[in-house]
Amino acid sequence: MKLIIISNPDYTEHEFENINILFEHGMECFHIRKPDYTENQLSQVLLNIASEYRNRIVLHDHYSLVYKYNLKGIHLTSKFKSRNPWSVVNEEISTAKNNGKTLSTTAHTTDELVKLYDPYDYVFLSPVFDSISKTFHKSAIKLAEVKKILKNKPYEFKVIAQGGIDEKNISDIKNAGFDGVSILGALWRNPDLVSKFESIKKNLYG
Repeated sequence: MKLIIISNPDYTEHEFENINILFEHGMECFHIRKPDYTENQLSQVLLNIASEYRNRIVLHDHYSLVYKYNLKGIHLTSKFKSRNPWSVVNEEISTAKNNGKTLSTTAHTTDELVKLYDPYDYVFLSPVFDSISKTFHKSAIKLAEVKKILKNKPYEFKVIAQGGIDEKNISDIKNAGFDGVSILGALWRNPDLVSKFESIKKNLYG
């Protein structure tokens, strides 16, 4: 299963140090989601991450930086898709694919999930459980329904569970047939970041 870590949306103390430590401990895919950051601010984040790890980073904004720093890929947000004409969205998809970058997005319901199509490498389904980082973000997704969809999915992209995931419910995610998990609140809210990361990996891969 795939393990994806999502950044805090805001700056936190020792953030750059913690990101590099997680990479040192085997973080394979890191999504940087900082919707209020300018391109220059996001560039500064990238410059504070060791260059050997940049090919594991996916951006949710300022996609030109993906090519400037040779990052892993882009995540097309709902905001980007809703605020731009299809021609712009399609151009972004084509540019990513032509440059060998991964492409992902988020579906917030099962109906939205089944309407997506194959240019994506993976799609977040969120929130699968009540969100840890956004207490107002409650889940309306039924795992039994998701299991049926994933068993008979008519598409090639992987489906990643997001929202409210920690060690206690990873087994439910596995049983539902997801291809991986993304973690935000369960990790960054823990004072012992490395121990929490290792515990999540153990439950996911053990």
